[in-house]
Amino acid sequence: MRFRPLLLALALSSCSLWSGIGDMRCEYLEEPSCIDRPDPRLVWSSKHDYATARVSVASSRRLLKNPDVWDSGETAATKVRLDSVLVPFHKYYWRVETFDADGKRSRVSPVARFSTGLFSGSDASGEWITGETARSFRVARGLRKALLYVSAEEIPAVWINTNRRMKRGRIHEECFSPYKSLYSVIDVTGRLKKKRNRIVIHSEAPVMAELHLLYRDGSRDIVSTDRLWDGAYLSKPLAVTGAWKSGEIPSEDYLLKIERGETSDVLHLEEVALSFSDIPPFILADIIYERTGDTDLIRRFYPVFRDFLVKVAEYEKPDGTVARGTIVSWLPDREEWPSAYTATCFYYYDNLLMAKFSRILGQDGSAYLEKAAALRERILDKHFVYAEDRFSNGGADVLTLALWMGLAPEDHRDGVVKRLANQLRRGSGPDESRLGTWTAIQFCPQIKND
Repeated sequence: MRFRPLLLALALSSCSLWSGIGDMRCEYLEEPSCIDRPDPRLVWSSKHDYATARVSVASSRRLLKNPDVWDSGETAATKVRLDSVLVPFHKYYWRVETFDADGKRSRVSPVARFSTGLFSGSDASGEWITGETARSFRVARGLRKALLYVSAEEIPAVWINTNRRMKRGRIHEECFSPYKSLYSVIDVTGRLKKKRNRIVIHSEAPVMAELHLLYRDGSRDIVSTDRLWDGAYLSKPLAVTGAWKSGEIPSEDYLLKIERGETSDVLHLEEVALSFSDIPPFILADIIYERTGDTDLIRRFYPVFRDFLVKVAEYEKPDGTVARGTIVSWLPDREEWPSAYTATCFYYYDNLLMAKFSRILGQDGSAYLEKAAALRERILDKHFVYAEDRFSNGGADVLTLALWMGLAPEDHRDGVVKRLANQLRRGSGPDESRLGTWTAIQFCPQIKND
């Protein structure tokens, strides 16, 4: 009996499902189209135990048996980082093979893929511009694909081959899916015509764009934003973490999103941490590690964290506490956040995390652990009223922060929770716009019931 082509294709695709290897991601994304580093992380999961695995990366599917790009060799991990072997604006294919204790191949994963974008500012040919800008360009024969790369402080309005008043010609905002801040790639092949075309970009904020025209013969044309575009003028972004991507500065609101689990994009968490604004990188590095097991951010920032805590120690008061501006200048300036209490709490928490990071990296973190213990005692001595189960002024912000960081003594935690519940009852109920409230609700059901 002969298989029909469709049935054969289905049968072959089912074999990959039986492998039990899945959730294959590059930089924690499923088949991303604009990886911006030459050494991305590849991660996967397996339903079956194995002794070792081998990761192959190639420039085409047929070359995976003898990969022309990269071969991990045998590893016992479920994550690898490539050596710096990739180049910008290319598509790559990869797969995972697993082996048993005898070295016999047991499973082969489906083939996954990813594409690279810009690695650095030197790879970009465009300039940051603003205004109502336009550019005409020609498309030669044999166009295979057209990709529009865009980075902007705000989502711009983009039209291709249409008057801006015609809604059908506009690229919808949903197409601008951020990868590491506002860096997007959009397939616009179907929007282009043979020969003469026109692109219009409107943005009040700085925007940089490159349209890559990929041809079947392997050649490429690039149409980039620059000062020669109609109506364009040069304008630099206010905050740029790289020559291509605009950045986001950490804030209390961002920490709230993280606490509530609303920010699940690991790469965006990394991007925010890399802006480095006092406290958030400690917390973000810990969150990324807990979610993914990835220690990259911890390794990268460990010397910075160490030096930061040494610097803060220079500003300690005689009683061991620290002032507000020393460590939590990013928090809103309001009465609910008593400066000495809040700053010292975060100083304690940072030392606690550094002890954890030291253990993860195989370093001696005993000094950080001792410092955290000493700071906790000082916070309790100076700011906790045992008879009233109250921290500092007893406000909701103060109590949620203590519960979030685990500062409340074990035999007084229920009392602190009760006080917080009374505080929230007198108000309008739990206010999840306040840092720590969400965590307190999860740990303390009675607050939720109240």
